[in-house]
Amino acid sequence: MRIPVTLAALLLLGGRSAHAQEDEARIRQRWGLEGLHSVWCVDYLADPAGGHIKLPKGYEPVPASQSADLPAALQRQISDQPGYSAWIPARLCTVSVDVIVVGDRRIAGRKPSQVPSVVFAGVLAAPTSGEEPRPVYAAQFLAATDWRTSRPADAVGLKLDEVKVTTGKVPESTDDQIQVKFGKMELVWSGYATRDSSEAREALDFETVFTAPQGYLWTARFHLMPRMVNPVAGALRVGGKSDLSRSIQASPIRFMGPIYSGGSGEVTYSHP
Repeated sequence: MRIPVTLAALLLLGGRSAHAQEDEARIRQRWGLEGLHSVWCVDYLADPAGGHIKLPKGYEPVPASQSADLPAALQRQISDQPGYSAWIPARLCTVSVDVIVVGDRRIAGRKPSQVPSVVFAGVLAAPTSGEEPRPVYAAQFLAATDWRTSRPADAVGLKLDEVKVTTGKVPESTDDQIQVKFGKMELVWSGYATRDSSEAREALDFETVFTAPQGYLWTARFHLMPRMVNPVAGALRVGGKSDLSRSIQASPIRFMGPIYSGGSGEVTYSHP
C-alpha cells in the first residue's frame, strides 16, 4: 500500500488543514513569527538499518516506496537507484524570523547575523493505529535559537533543544552562507538565490510530532505566509559525529529546496 504523503502532512500549499482546526482546543502555546527571514528545508533519505531513527511510541517509519508524494529530488533518486526505495524520507527545516512573539515577550536577534529560528529534523512516519494513517515528520530534534523562548516553553512542559543559526557571506565571496549548529552536528549551505524569484501565492503548512520528557506526544504545526520564493544554487556540507549528522551524511542525496521569505506566520504546540 502506498501511503499518500498529503500536502497537509508534508509541506502543504494552501490554507490550514482541518486537522489543525480540530486541534485548536489542545494548543498549549502559540508563537507569532514576524518578518520571515528565510524558510528552507533539506530533504534526504534515512537508512532504516542505520540505527539513527527514533520514533514516538505508536509510530512507524514510512519507506520511500510507500510514499505517494515524495519531493521530486527523492523521486528521481529512487527511480535511478531502486535499492534506496526502502529508505525513509527525511528532512531538516529551518524557520528564521525577525521576531518571535511568545505571550507578551518579543524576541529579536541580538546580532544581525543571528536571527531567531526554530529548527526541526524529522523522518516520515505514520501512526500504527487509526482508520487512516496520516504520515507526518516525527522529530529527531526540535530546537529554538534563544533561551528566551525556552523559558515560556518550559512553563507548559514543552522542552526544546538549543540550536545556533548564523547567516552571512562566504569569506572573500559574494555568495550567501547559512550555518546550523546542533550539538555535534554542523550543517553549512553556501550559495545564492537564482534570479527567477517569484511571489509566493500560497501559505505553507507543515507539522512534526515529538515526545516530551514527561512522555506526552506533542505536535508542532507551522502556518507560514511568505511573500517570496527563490530557487537556490550552491553546496551543502554536513559535518560532525552526531547520530543526525551521520544519518544525513549516509544519504545518497541531500537536496536543499527553495528559500521562502517575507510575510509572517505562527507555530503552535499542542498535546492531548
